[in-house]
Amino acid sequence: MINLTNLMTVRAIKTCNQAYTGAKNSFASIHAKFKCNK
Repeated sequence: MINLTNLMTVRAIKTCNQAYTGAKNSFASIHAKFKCNK
């Protein structure tokens, strides 16, 4: 589960807006948005 979350986070950071918009996991999308805003 940790690996999957990490992969999702990395992918989210790579795509940023796209990942935040089409993220299936709420936590992943929020984390991605937070990282992108930073």
